[in-house]
Amino acid sequence: MSHSTVAHNTIWNNTYGVLIVYEDNETVYNNTLFNNTYAIYVNLSGDINITLNTLYDNTNGINFYNTTNSEIRGNTVNDSADVVKLAGPSNYNKIIENRGEDTSFGVRSTGSSYNIIKNNTFLRTTNGLNLGTSDFNNI
Repeated sequence: MSHSTVAHNTIWNNTYGVLIVYEDNETVYNNTLFNNTYAIYVNLSGDINITLNTLYDNTNGINFYNTTNSEIRGNTVNDSADVVKLAGPSNYNKIIENRGEDTSFGVRSTGSSYNIIKNNTFLRTTNGLNLGTSDFNNI
């Protein structure tokens, strides 16, 4: 699926709404995802662009595992565990201008470093930012 775009879809009631593994240069743009276990799940990938999506009532929002040099921008995530989760590590990513409401975490980062996290809005979250074992992030 390299160099592909997933755009203008409504995706619901799946284990993975959008699943990207071992890919580079993918775009997920202007989709609506709801009632999925993982709305957007990216693993072992790079140069991924997640932009202007609406996610609600998913178990998990946008998840990056072992993903680098990617951008998550302008998404809205409501009623999910995380707006954005970085793990694995997931380094050198940009998380910019996202909005989350009624989530457990705004951004949860575990072992992920050198990320830029700015101009995000998190309302009614248990933890706005949780940067456990993550170093050298620009917030």
